[in-house]
Amino acid sequence: MFTSSERRRRNSSQWPYEKLPRDELLPISTYNLPKELKQVLKNNSNKKNNDQFWTSFLKKISNLPDVETDYYETFKNLLYLEEFYNNETLESTSKAKTIRILFNEKQNNFKIMLNIEDDLCFLKKGSTFDVYKEGSIVKHPLKITEIHFDRIIVEAVYPVSFEKQYNSQEFYNIELEYSNWPNRVCHFALELLIDSISLDSCFIYEKRFSLKPEVEITNWFNKNIEKNEQQKQAVQRMVGRTSYPEPYLVFGPPGTGKTATIVEAICQINRRRDNVLICTPSNAAADEVTRRLLQNKIDDNEIYRMTSRSVDRRNIPEDIEICMNFEDGELDYYHSSEIYRSKKIVIATLVTSARFLRLHSFSRYFNYIFIDEAGQATQPETLIPIAISKNHSKCQIIMSGDPKQLGPVVMTKYGDHLLGKSMLERLMEKSELYKKGYNNKYDPNFLTKLVKNYRSHEAILKLPNFLFYENELIACAGNNVKIAENWTLLPRKKFPIIFHAVYGYEEINELHSVANEAEVKIVIKYIEKLIHDGLDGIKIEGKNIGVVTPFRWQKRKINEILNEKNFTDISVGTVENFQGQEKEIIIVSLVRSAIFVHEGRYHVGFLSNEKRFNVTITRAKSLLIVIGHPKVLQIDNCWKKFMMYCKENEACRGDNFHLNDVFSAIELKSLVNNRIEIVAEDEDKKRRGFTLGDFLRK
Repeated sequence: MFTSSERRRRNSSQWPYEKLPRDELLPISTYNLPKELKQVLKNNSNKKNNDQFWTSFLKKISNLPDVETDYYETFKNLLYLEEFYNNETLESTSKAKTIRILFNEKQNNFKIMLNIEDDLCFLKKGSTFDVYKEGSIVKHPLKITEIHFDRIIVEAVYPVSFEKQYNSQEFYNIELEYSNWPNRVCHFALELLIDSISLDSCFIYEKRFSLKPEVEITNWFNKNIEKNEQQKQAVQRMVGRTSYPEPYLVFGPPGTGKTATIVEAICQINRRRDNVLICTPSNAAADEVTRRLLQNKIDDNEIYRMTSRSVDRRNIPEDIEICMNFEDGELDYYHSSEIYRSKKIVIATLVTSARFLRLHSFSRYFNYIFIDEAGQATQPETLIPIAISKNHSKCQIIMSGDPKQLGPVVMTKYGDHLLGKSMLERLMEKSELYKKGYNNKYDPNFLTKLVKNYRSHEAILKLPNFLFYENELIACAGNNVKIAENWTLLPRKKFPIIFHAVYGYEEINELHSVANEAEVKIVIKYIEKLIHDGLDGIKIEGKNIGVVTPFRWQKRKINEILNEKNFTDISVGTVENFQGQEKEIIIVSLVRSAIFVHEGRYHVGFLSNEKRFNVTITRAKSLLIVIGHPKVLQIDNCWKKFMMYCKENEACRGDNFHLNDVFSAIELKSLVNNRIEIVAEDEDKKRRGFTLGDFLRK
């Protein structure tokens, strides 16, 4: 197989081949965090806020339900807030860490024992950080080559100087640095759009008729798309650009074939020789689109999977490499002239796609821009491809995703409800163009909702369908998802859901993460039963099982026992880890045994998030097991409805419980402190407050 640079040399019209000079890029400002804002935020706890503008802004956005005016100013300032709190997180983490650096097997490789799962989960392979000895000012950069849940493997960037001073018995401090490049390119996109009509209207579009007809397609790459009315409708409208100049939306609930629909549309566009840019929030999503295009026999010479030069080649999937550009073995960008000449499909993350904003002379090329998984991107991130489209004649924007699932992750404590709302969700909430009409249907020229679910057993699909999707989803997975219907542990046969009630106690460690030993034991027992006995004569392997838990300490405890028992390939992760994934069997450990009270309202922390609930219970194909504290979970509306659903279908196991419409003041007060707090892991566990465990069993 030829490398991309070798293939280009062979196909080049220049002979002998000459390496092209680098493209000239527009500079991007540093967009420094305003000193006044920083001062206000740092002094906030002392109430010494002297800057009137920033004090007023923080108060305003805390009470602002949505951005309906001053879109540019509001999001510019929200980006500053996001940068501040990202820096704060890194600073507090760095101050708390002193480490020993241990020898590893390979030369110039070292091992650092760190609790990655708790507070350093943002570390990535290929990233670098500095270490220095206590009392020293000399810093040594280390590059991460491997990440495990309890350690990282690193190599010294400058081996000679590091090894001269290295002592495995001495302690080092870690110094992490926040890169504000993603924020900077968002600022840049905002500025480029400052005079656009869309920004003036805050992306709120009124109802109108379509100006373009759909395209009739008779030859399909994926024959299953042709059999699905909604997928077929979406592809023909996207290719026909029926919503232009507004974006076309593909609303894809769990398991409805959203990615397959998007890939089919891209293949059809490629057949018509138009040019496409596909943007995603993550590299994993970009790789998946690339992989599926290759599976559909799209010529790899026409696909450019564009990624940053800083990406470690060892972290690139082998099947994707063929669509990347390497110069002398190193990852590099294609010159813009080479994209013009041979690349019909470009795939990149939203942040990396900002390169096309800086290539000022690169214009009038893309006919379509897709933003996949748009529900997971902030609005400023989505503005990057929208700004790119302004340089390309009659370029159709297409957004796909599910606003009912988890949205973008943001760090700011002010305005998180604004920055954490995706453009996809905003458009569907605020714009009449994307709302249902008098006939209770979406206008197919502007939005298609996919409704055929190919993932889950109908019993698993029923509740989220009712709560979030207006009962419009249709279970189409067939007999493949019925393998657990006669499992011996099912309280009711043909209903492959279990709610296992347990009055265990949550434990909080010194890092403020949470675990629940009683639930860990139950998770392991279910896994042992499934692995040893299988389902209906079908062997169950570790790769068929996923364990979802909201807390990293619980994840760590479960993983430790699974490793001891040599149960490999079982995915254990938080809800965020599982978004976009599916497993035959999902086991959920909810951990919580205590509730919270805020301004007189009782809740169960982030378990109260409806989107988190939706993602949690829609990952399973054939069997769903939920383990939790029944009294605590009743505080939340969604989890209470889940328990009611299980009660009605006689699908409960474990401790007895009753569903209450009203809790007494004594019960609520007791549940607030129903936990164990651990001052240090080697100290005795101390239960804090009065507990209801024995009382609730009666």
